[in-house]
Amino acid sequence: ELLRVTTLPAGHWGMAFDGQFVWVSNTNSGSVSKIAASDGSVIGTYPVGTQPNGIIFDGTALWVANGGDDTVKKLNRTTGAVMGTYAVGDSPMGLAFDGANLWVANSAGGTVTKLRAYDGALLATCPAGTSPMFIAFDG
Repeated sequence: ELLRVTTLPAGHWGMAFDGQFVWVSNTNSGSVSKIAASDGSVIGTYPVGTQPNGIIFDGTALWVANGGDDTVKKLNRTTGAVMGTYAVGDSPMGLAFDGANLWVANSAGGTVTKLRAYDGALLATCPAGTSPMFIAFDG
């Protein structure tokens, strides 16, 4: 049963839930939207970069992969403000969080980048084959 429909900017790609809000990456508009899970109302839409794709919540902050400018941005979950911008590989898409680190699948670069979630420090970049788009952590 469909309970409600929420209208957002065109070109959605990723979604993340922070326990209270659903966050959606809007690839075409270079933004993310924060939606109240309780009633579907749009709380805000925040600019994040070029072609935001993957989005993930790490328990404290949100992370967004910007495929068009080869960065990952860390966002404040309350205000949507950018807390940091971190260069990663070519065309980042998918994101995973392992409890301490953020893993980024860089599609055009054929690599995976590991960032420390606390401060965004680059810990490693590893070859990952042709066009990695998605990534998951299995505990």
